[in-house]
Parts: sequence; C-alpha cells; structure tokens
Amino acid sequence: MAQHTAKNISINGMYDNQPRVGGALQYVPGLGTDGLLVALGGHVFDGKRTISSQHKGRLLNFSSVDVFDLNSYLTTSDSNGNGTWYTQHTSGSIPQPRIDFCTIVTSAPDNSSHNIWIYGGQNPTTHGGPTFLDDTYVLSLPSFTWIKMHQGYRPRWGHTCHLAGGNQMITVGGHNEFENICDWHTTGVGVLDLQRGVWGSTFQASGNNNSLNFKIVDQIGGTQSGNASKRRPEKAWVSEELGSIMNKTRIYDNYSGTITSSESNSTTGTSEQSAKVEAVMYVGASVGVVVFIACFAYLSLLYRRYRRPNPTPASPKAQNLEEQIEIGDVSKFELPGEQKWYEVNGSDGRYECPGASARVEADAGNAVTYAAELPCTNFAMNGRWGIPIVATSEPTLLGSRSEDDVGFTARKSGPVKGV
Repeated sequence: MAQHTAKNISINGMYDNQPRVGGALQYVPGLGTDGLLVALGGHVFDGKRTISSQHKGRLLNFSSVDVFDLNSYLTTSDSNGNGTWYTQHTSGSIPQPRIDFCTIVTSAPDNSSHNIWIYGGQNPTTHGGPTFLDDTYVLSLPSFTWIKMHQGYRPRWGHTCHLAGGNQMITVGGHNEFENICDWHTTGVGVLDLQRGVWGSTFQASGNNNSLNFKIVDQIGGTQSGNASKRRPEKAWVSEELGSIMNKTRIYDNYSGTITSSESNSTTGTSEQSAKVEAVMYVGASVGVVVFIACFAYLSLLYRRYRRPNPTPASPKAQNLEEQIEIGDVSKFELPGEQKWYEVNGSDGRYECPGASARVEADAGNAVTYAAELPCTNFAMNGRWGIPIVATSEPTLLGSRSEDDVGFTARKSGPVKGV
C-alpha cells in the first residue's frame, strides 16, 4: 500500500491450489514477523465450470487451513517469489463446510492466543436445496483448535463482520433463508458481545474489555486475561518452519505506531520433540505409580502385623481365682473349660407372673353399663349404622335421672336413639 502497487501471487503452495469462491482470507497481525494470512473454506469446481453451474462443485472443509507467511514474500530477493504457504491440520469442534460467511480476529490481552471468529454462511451443494446456517465458531491459534460458540435459528449469509470496541462484532447486511428478503435485522445491523457471547442490536461505545470468552478458556487453558496453556496443534506442526513462525508474536502500539516482536519458548518446534516430551511424561508417571503401589503394599503388611491379636492366654488356675477380684469380692473370669455352665438352674428362673396376680377382666362390682363403649357392629331389625343396641330384661337408669335427662330410650330389643 505504501508503494501503491499490486501483484498477482501464485497459490501453488496451497493444499487445493485451484480457484475458489465464497471463502475467507483473514489477516492475523499478532503472529509471525509480519503477520499471517489464513485461508478458510471456499467453493471449488475441480476443473473449469461455467457461471451457471454454481450449484455444482465441492466445498472445502475446515479440517485443515492454509497459512501464508507474509515475511516469506516481503523479504525474498527473487522478483518472482510468491512466498510460502503451509497447510495445517486442525482439531476440536470442526464446523461444517460453507461459503458466504464472515470472519474477524481477536487476541488475548497477553497475546498468548489469537482467535478467528466465523459466523453464518450457506452450503449450496446439499441435496434438496441450499442449507443456511446460523452458528458461530472460533479457530484459536496457535493451537489450531475449533471451538463452537453459538447455535441459533435465524440463518444469515452474504453479510460482513467488523470488530469494534475490542470485544464486539458488528454484522451488516446479508440474506436469510427466504428468497428476495435481505437481513434478519430490521435495522441491518447486529452486535455480538464476544466476551459474553450475547447477541443484540446496540453497540456499547464504552465496552473496550478484550477479555476472552469462557468457552475459549475452557479449551485452550489459562484465564480470560490469557496465559493459554495449549500452544501447539493437537496433530503437531506440519513443518518445523511453521512452528517457528507461530512462536513469534507481534504487539502493535496504537500511540507510537511501533510494533514489538517477541518469540515464545512455550511452543514445541516439531512433532518429534513433542513426542519425546510426552514419552518422558508417560514413563515418569508409570514409574511413580509402581513405586506408590509397592510402598502401599509394604505399609499394609506392617500394619497387619502390628494389629494382629496376641494368642489367647491360658485359662487361670482355680487357685488363682481368689487373687483376681473385680466387684463385690467375686472373681470375674471366663470359666475354665472343665466347668462350663450353659444355662441357669431351673429353680432361679422366672418366666411368667403368678396366676394370682393376673387381672384379665374387671369384676362386675367395678363395671357400669353406661360407661362401657358398645360395639357398633351389632344390629337388630330396623337398626341403623352407628346407633348402638342395648338389650336388657328391664332397662333402668342409674341414679334418679329420667329418660329425658339421659337422652335415649331403652327397649328390650331394638336401636337406642343416640344423643
């Protein structure tokens, strides 16, 4: 841009080096000596196709991405040099293929991770018609880990994304799943709070906190301020050169306009070195487990020996019983084997109370008929449930009260009218 010149650079170094459409080329300024370009997705036709055959062809998946080192082009002395492309494998929650999506990039406060956000898109090659998407993913660098951030139900494609305020993504324009209807936002603008993962339609001018989303932290380690613990790809670097490039970070100062470069030592350069480190860790852990098991078995043996009860002492002799006194001048010992008593003698047993002390029923002199509860199951002819029956030869009342005072009428046979 400073020289106001442009040049066509060949893509021969890419994994699928044929023309593609509908993909994304995201600039990542925080990595490498002069930054990197990351090519994501796209639609290829596997040969020459006409414009009218857009529904044909093939979509590139996101299981690998192409990385272009800008420094390899800017520092070359060959006027025909095209720079260097690297195809790096990814891992994690890999999104489905798509085109017409948008991307932005954010960095952790300490520059330990750089995260490419992709949103929306469509797949025009599915059977039965295009598939429209409403989801958000993050490709975290340098670990090349895909992280699913959001799943919605309002598809959007053909729109643009813009980073604003350090932690907000503004989306503009686009289409939805309906024909001839543009944008699912009535005002044409949507705002995503990157830290909280919440969609809205209002831009917060004071929101300049670039802390990481907790879903990203869960996958790459560290905290929301950075210090990522996962700093290399799960499937190892495709080359030692790319590992060295991804070790270099750049921080741009908005006030002075200067760029500070540094090189991290936390990332392994090659897959061979990482394999050696992992092997040493596994061997060390295995030896530690074996030593622990051996020590535990030895201590268990010592404990069992210490806790083993002593042999039962022989029964004391009869002449020594008088010397062992416990309570009431009575010797308390286990009886010797030759003088075993299993039960007390019959003369000392008390099994039941004597019959003279039992009272089974009250005598007639202590019972009154009006104080007894009558069974409610005795019925006579014309009797009713719940009204007791009293049958007496000559029904009389105790005391001087009349029948009206008591509240019932007695008969020789029949129900008694209750109170």
